[in-house]
Amino acid sequence: MSDVSDLTIEVLKGIRGDLRDIRGELKDLNSRVGSVDTRLGRVESGLLEVKGELQTLNKRMDSTLKIVGAHHAGLEARVRRLEDHVFPRKRTKS
Repeated sequence: MSDVSDLTIEVLKGIRGDLRDIRGELKDLNSRVGSVDTRLGRVESGLLEVKGELQTLNKRMDSTLKIVGAHHAGLEARVRRLEDHVFPRKRTKS
């Protein structure tokens, strides 16, 4: 019976050693996860900053397009007036 008890003790010691190893690996893994969380936080912060910059850029581009569109419409009207002056349209008799 003492052989079984000795064997049981050795198995339990082995299990205890395995649990210690797993605990150490778990601590390392938790440390890595913490590092990844920190990096993800930085990436998220950077993405929010880029998003803000893109929103600002989009607003500026919209304003620019409005200005250019208005300028273009003004030029079109001016060209039409010049064309009408230089090449008057013939009126058809009704």
